[in-house]
Amino acid sequence: TGEDYDLKIAEQLYKDTINDIISRINAYGLKIERIVFPIGQDFFNSDTITNTTTKGTILDSDSRWAKMYRKGVELLVWSIEQLRHIAPVDVIQIPGNHDKMLSYCALITLDAYYKNIDSVFVDISPKPRQYIQYGKCLIGFAHGADEKQKIKHLMQVEAPKMWGETKFREFHLGHIHHEEVEEIGGVIFRSIATMKRTDAWETEMGYVGSTHKCQAFVWDKEKGKVLTIDSVQEVKGE
Repeated sequence: TGEDYDLKIAEQLYKDTINDIISRINAYGLKIERIVFPIGQDFFNSDTITNTTTKGTILDSDSRWAKMYRKGVELLVWSIEQLRHIAPVDVIQIPGNHDKMLSYCALITLDAYYKNIDSVFVDISPKPRQYIQYGKCLIGFAHGADEKQKIKHLMQVEAPKMWGETKFREFHLGHIHHEEVEEIGGVIFRSIATMKRTDAWETEMGYVGSTHKCQAFVWDKEKGKVLTIDSVQEVKGE
């Protein structure tokens, strides 16, 4: 693929990204009321003991599935621990087409881990899409692989009360793994980029050249989205 990527690099990029976002929050002096921490969205590259996606596409994996799962959950717990020092954390899960089973298993593991922690709420709903209202803001979360064009008409049908009470509406999508923004019918559809490096399958298919980054969004109850924090991290040498 032209670049190195393994479990150690993935862990380094993940922690560097979370630390970078937190450092920016502190540097900007932001007063955060609550944090929404979406997981899933192809968090695990594969979903089976044979390193395939949920539907069976064979992908490269640096590790055995059990080790990958353990490290993934460890990173999620580490992230939540960093974030809950800033504000209470709501964890939601958006199933991706790579890892519908393992990501939900991770969600149940997090629910058990934080069952008696008041500052962390884990929503164990297996719904394919989630909606959160914050003042006049309505943020929908979906993967986008299965909904395709139907995603453009789902928010107002699935969350009509929230739709009627809000002015600023966005859908955050994870399927295409690069940034893309489109506004249709009063809703901004925001495909989110990924911090991970390009794998062999993506290289073979020509899905190359996108900027590897993670984004955090700051919302105001009355003004909508007021800040986007882009975190671009480089792989550090040995």
